[in-house]
Amino acid sequence: MNTSAWLSNRNRSVALAVIALLMIFVSIYLTQHFFEVRFPKGLSGGSICNINEFFNCDKTTNSPLAAPFNMPISVFGGVIGLLVLIGSFFKSEKYSQTMYAVLLANFVGCIVLFLYSLLHLSSICLFCSFYYVLSGLALFIYFKTTNSFKPSAGILAAALIAVMIAGLGVRQFVAAKQAEVDNADALLKDSVMSEYAKLDKVIFDASSAPAKINSVANAPLKMVIFSDFECPACRMLSEQLPEILKDYKDKIDISYFFYPLDRACNPGMTRDLHMHACKAAAAVLCMPNADFHELHDTLFNNQNNFASGFVDQLITQNNIEGCVNDKTTQDRLKQIILSAEPVDIRSTPTFLLNGAKFEGMVPYYKLKIILDSLLAGKTQ
Repeated sequence: MNTSAWLSNRNRSVALAVIALLMIFVSIYLTQHFFEVRFPKGLSGGSICNINEFFNCDKTTNSPLAAPFNMPISVFGGVIGLLVLIGSFFKSEKYSQTMYAVLLANFVGCIVLFLYSLLHLSSICLFCSFYYVLSGLALFIYFKTTNSFKPSAGILAAALIAVMIAGLGVRQFVAAKQAEVDNADALLKDSVMSEYAKLDKVIFDASSAPAKINSVANAPLKMVIFSDFECPACRMLSEQLPEILKDYKDKIDISYFFYPLDRACNPGMTRDLHMHACKAAAAVLCMPNADFHELHDTLFNNQNNFASGFVDQLITQNNIEGCVNDKTTQDRLKQIILSAEPVDIRSTPTFLLNGAKFEGMVPYYKLKIILDSLLAGKTQ
């Protein structure tokens, strides 16, 4: 039996109904995924569509074409599926001819979206691709079973109205969700900036900093870090630095002061706490020609190995045992620690941001609110 003969009986209706239901299911999933990605309510377990960097639905969902005019494009796919479902039950030559035209336009759009995803986003959304295949199958069935290409203006107008009503309805829902997010962001910003206003302000000259994370002359943002290479919270702060530099590299100057919580070099310590911190800081001082960023990251990344001799191995490998133990190095390290007295450091990490004193870790989303407000000149 040839294809046309097979599609001329009730199998056509069954095939279209199955294809339509799958189109609607995929569209509902993609629409739900759109809201989960754009308006997350908490920690997400991820999408089953996100297999790797290439097969990734999130990239598509975050792209501009995912929601032209704030209308998720997947909603239109669901309406097309509904129109196909109607056509599977009601036999009408005019309706078939109109759906042939609608599905042809829809499939052209699918090809455009697929090429955009492949060539511009360098990724493929598997559920989107499944919808494209379903659209092609529905178009093929109408192509094989429709006698002529004469769409009805009335039916076409009705279909267009249905698409626009669905799109505008969801657009209003998206706008409402965005308003919720904006309101929540405003409340969060007020809360964070209220906390910032209560922080102690410290006048401190960082020109003698022994190391720089980022050097920007006359930067509007000035960060001074007092840190201990053996301090777990300091390591967490160090892991935020790449994010800070990514967002503010040309706008922030970051100075770095060693502040080991170790009696071996810190006169302010009355008990042993981090017994390898002084030696780690001295090792950095003894390698002035080394890349500080690299040393900084190496020490923090191997923090858990300090007790098993990592710092000693680093010193031996670089042949700086004499420098580390030299009185000149020890005196310089103590001087760096004593220079922080105006800040009154009670724990590490402590850092100054345009003079405001922070003690301990600050979640990056809060830090970003403060940095943005400082750049905008809305606080001092």
